[in-house]
Amino acid sequence: MMTPHDLTAIRKVVEDCLEEFDDFISTLDRYPPNLIVVALGIHLHGMVGELVEDELCSRGQALDFVQKLHHDMLEELNELGFRTQRCWLSSSIFRNSKRSRVT
Repeated sequence: MMTPHDLTAIRKVVEDCLEEFDDFISTLDRYPPNLIVVALGIHLHGMVGELVEDELCSRGQALDFVQKLHHDMLEELNELGFRTQRCWLSSSIFRNSKRSRVT
């Protein structure tokens, strides 16, 4: 069972990681935001696959994560008034990308 101290430490590490990630993303300003999102999606796909392949999580856990991410994003888009059926993010770019290894 995780203690409050463990949770605080994990939150701190996640915050630090997000800060570094934000700093990195800001260096990509020469690319349009929609292409950054596509690239991040492809990269995330590969990373989740690696977690399963390296047995750091089960296929079920990976599926739960992806489904929760999908649900949360659709909910946020709906709150913003977007119709996801017409959104370019639903394109086949993600379905057609093959990235077996994250480098």
